[in-house]
Amino acid sequence: MINYNFLKSTLQKNIYSYWLFLMGLEIVIIYIYIRLFIPRYCYTLEYLRLHHTLLHLIIYIDFILLHFAIISSILYNLYRNYYKYTPVSAWILKLQNILNTCYWNPLLFLHDTVAPHIPYSGKIMLQYYKFASYLITKTKKLTVIYILAFCFVFIPRIILVLIFVIEMCYFNKIHYFITLLPLLIMPLCYKVFLKLCESFSERNLPLVEEELMVIPTGDPQKYGIFATFEFTLKQEVFIVYGKDFNFEEYLEELIDYWYAFYNLKLITSSVKYTIYTFESYVSLFCSIMYLIAGIYKLWFVFF
Repeated sequence: MINYNFLKSTLQKNIYSYWLFLMGLEIVIIYIYIRLFIPRYCYTLEYLRLHHTLLHLIIYIDFILLHFAIISSILYNLYRNYYKYTPVSAWILKLQNILNTCYWNPLLFLHDTVAPHIPYSGKIMLQYYKFASYLITKTKKLTVIYILAFCFVFIPRIILVLIFVIEMCYFNKIHYFITLLPLLIMPLCYKVFLKLCESFSERNLPLVEEELMVIPTGDPQKYGIFATFEFTLKQEVFIVYGKDFNFEEYLEELIDYWYAFYNLKLITSSVKYTIYTFESYVSLFCSIMYLIAGIYKLWFVFF
């Protein structure tokens, strides 16, 4: 007998999956197109003063209101975090649900669908782990990794906003800002790379632990990524591979892979946490600068 409820739920799940994939792909294509391929024209404020229209006024006011809303939101979240104020209003939760459904969930589904099948991505991420491990071994800290993350994620944004403010308020024009705008692709690519590294380690670590027994001998909370472990093969492995198998070599191979996946996960999680810690402050600084330049631009052109 055909289970129509099961077929219906499966069909709905497949349709939802296709929708998530197409929405995620569309969001990525639109973002890349806006950042790289839409023509942007350099201009001077003197020219805009003589040729401004009502549309310009609407755009400038929207620009100011957008950054005012961003500043207000960041300050509100910083206030909540500082005073440990946890309750969230119902309309904010509804807004978050809408944003998750229309934006984050499609991007996450696209990542989960594409990431495991990117050619040679595993080798690249393992090379990144070796590079990060080398730096950590030399310095005994993650400071260099944090500095690299800061350079990739925050420096392009800070450079662009400073160029925008200087050009707008001092030279009354916009040229280099438009030319360097594709730099904003750099933070996106770096964050995507961190997400790929994290998901790569999360996918592969359980596969290694199916055959490898891990026994912690140092407190991970105290030693972090320098915690020590002991390893042994699970009993099922000896049964499956037989007596003639080289278990010592296989154990060493599994240990190397386990450390790679385990430390890669810890490194990327630590870097993502550091980025998250400073993200609000950098975004606040950038939005304040854009707000100042936007108000100056509105005043110069229309008043």
